Amino acid sequence: MLAIDTNLLIRYITKDVPELAERVRRFLSECSERGEPLFIADSVLCEIAWVLQRGYRSSREDIAAELRRLFNSKETRFSSKSRIKIAIEAYANGSSGFADYLIREEALEQGCRAVVTFDKKLLGEEGFMEP
Repeated sequence: MLAIDTNLLIRYITKDVPELAERVRRFLSECSERGEPLFIADSVLCEIAWVLQRGYRSSREDIAAELRRLFNSKETRFSSKSRIKIAIEAYANGSSGFADYLIREEALEQGCRAVVTFDKKLLGEEGFMEP
């Protein structure tokens, strides 16, 4: 198994640098042919969401679709599929950043009652509370 970094996935998703996007496409295809899974860290997913939102002005809907596409790929592996799946759907239907929802899911998996935050957008949502 290999881990894949944000910059490769951003090139693949956006195709903003065609020669790099093609290089990543070939790499992914070769890994698939060998049956070699690719690990995507939680932090990479957070970076992808942030870069697509801030750098490329992608919509929440488009970002969620890209995260789902990565999540549903048979070649990808994650630290916790259930945590990632819930965080993607919460992000798609929520008002805050993907990282916030991923933090909540990790905290809940660890037995926390809630994530304590000042973020007003999150305070009305389950799993978040004020100090």
